[in-house]
Amino acid sequence: MNFTDDFPDALLMQTLGDNVTYTCASGSFAIKAVIEYDVSVVGGDGYTFERRTEAEFLSAAIPFYPETGDLITTSSGVYVVDAVVADDGKYIKLALKHG
Repeated sequence: MNFTDDFPDALLMQTLGDNVTYTCASGSFAIKAVIEYDVSVVGGDGYTFERRTEAEFLSAAIPFYPETGDLITTSSGVYVVDAVVADDGKYIKLALKHG
């Protein structure tokens, strides 16, 4: 059994993802994204931890590269894209701040 063959990325995101709206200068797009709240990351001083919200989605879900200031609307509120924190060519992970 090969996990990636049995559960392709699009099926995983369709099953596990939340319905969100991605809004940018080009318009609004209804996509599926996994939203993680209260993610602990090492702070700027290298010693303390900070909490943030992250969104991860398939890069093919939007026809452009995310930019700081874009908006993601979830069932719990509106978030502003703070930074792209990961991009492996398939998935993009964004750091969000509450807007």
